Amino acid sequence: MTTWEAFLQALEVRFAPSHYEDPKGALFKLCQTSIVREYQNQFETLANRIVGLPPPFFLSCFVSGLKPEIRREGQAFQPISLSQAISLAKLQEEKFADASTTIRSNRSVLPIFQKNPNTNLPLIKCLTPAELQSRRVKNLCYYCDEKYRPGHKCKREFMLLITEPDNSEQLAEDLTHCLQLDAPSQNDPPDPPDTHSAQISLHALLGHSIPQTLKVLGHIHTSSITVLVDSGSTHNFIQDRIAKHLGLQVDSARGFHVLVGNGEELLCSTVCK
Repeated sequence: MTTWEAFLQALEVRFAPSHYEDPKGALFKLCQTSIVREYQNQFETLANRIVGLPPPFFLSCFVSGLKPEIRREGQAFQPISLSQAISLAKLQEEKFADASTTIRSNRSVLPIFQKNPNTNLPLIKCLTPAELQSRRVKNLCYYCDEKYRPGHKCKREFMLLITEPDNSEQLAEDLTHCLQLDAPSQNDPPDPPDTHSAQISLHALLGHSIPQTLKVLGHIHTSSITVLVDSGSTHNFIQDRIAKHLGLQVDSARGFHVLVGNGEELLCSTVCK
């Protein structure tokens, strides 16, 4: 043996685990699965069995086999040698280890709150069909004992639960009776439109979009308009300038108040048909 390469090949043949192993292929597939030092040992074991490849090849193989978070940090420094890439990988590994230790220590000092049984749960108020009918006759609110009127708001919050008794047939008869009492008679004159109880939410008045509103594009004749669908309004409202621009029929009406969501009242005197 007259050359160093020949001597290395002879050692490879004599002491290698198997003559049919492919150290190059194993080096290509090698990836970091534990700490950097363990990955370095595995890499150098395979690299020392390969002869004739340039140093940039080993540098590229080592960097590509690192864990993604360590590889990205190391590539940012653009190492020019294998030893520099190994040092950067170990440095980044220590950096991530310190960050994980800090996060665990911060979690350990957080106070642990024990859940106490809530003894102030609201009482559930159950109403039977008879009680519902009685309150309807007396014009009382279902939730509180005050008189019900348009725009009524309970002073205190209640939870109303209507349960189904064992005798479901009796429940059906009671509910049917209640509906018959509420149904208007055919001989009764139709009720006049109640313009005094009109309500419009503040968002609809100002044109604001919130999760309870839906803004869509509409058309009246050939003109495009913006429609704000708001569940907080009881009537449909249109701006005066839009009604005049579209040439809609606007009739005078007895002045009525519109309750806005912020508690104020607006006086309206026209109705658009």
